[in-house]
Amino acid sequence: MQVHPWFCSSQYSQLIDLLIGLRTPSDIATLRSRFACFHVLIVHALKINSVEEQQEEEEEEEEKEDSKAFFILNEIILVLKDAKEESRKEAYDVLINICSSLRSISPVSSVAPCQKLINMIVGYLSGSSPQITSGAVSALSVLVYKDTDICLSIPDLIPSVLSLLQSKAVEVIKAVLGFVKVVVSCLRNEDLQSLLSDIVDGVISWSSVSRHHFRSKACEIYWEFAEFFCDNSMHTSFQGPLFCRSRSFLR
Repeated sequence: MQVHPWFCSSQYSQLIDLLIGLRTPSDIATLRSRFACFHVLIVHALKINSVEEQQEEEEEEEEKEDSKAFFILNEIILVLKDAKEESRKEAYDVLINICSSLRSISPVSSVAPCQKLINMIVGYLSGSSPQITSGAVSALSVLVYKDTDICLSIPDLIPSVLSLLQSKAVEVIKAVLGFVKVVVSCLRNEDLQSLLSDIVDGVISWSSVSRHHFRSKACEIYWEFAEFFCDNSMHTSFQGPLFCRSRSFLR
């Protein structure tokens, strides 16, 4: 498929159906090969969708292609929650590679292929299970780590993820706190300024929960925030009510 793109184009549906019909392999070499196929197929699907949108083709065809791309993404997200670290690494790597390939495609519609992938992942935040939801948050974490502009291109992304801190699922809370730590460590100071209050408000509720290391994770996030802002003129953001809400768990 990598050497002969025409094969992917002509046999796209059959290839997807074949791969989806096979059980996700447990050995790393086979999983890597499977993900290499998924990489080519999902890039093809999202590229074709963008062209179809530009040409104003029928929506039914677009939805058909999108649904098959979701099958691929769904499996990758599930592997992000695999018990094996090697399997998780393969899933992270293929996500990064897919996003990189999509960025190299010139946008031909209002929504670039890479943006469409991010939107698909965001859709999983309201997943039917904690496993899917936390996997989607983990996927966003690794992509934001590689490209912080994702947060800026989707204004509601961070508030949507922070809202998941209301969840009762431990794995979702862990994933969200991990996402917040990535955001705090990677975003520029001026971008963090506008998010400070929302992040502190979201994380503060877990600062008193010692189980599952929630308290220590909350403290790490706050200290990283403090280091960013106290090194420059924006340290005043830590004065007043905001600081009072935070300092109790830093003693």
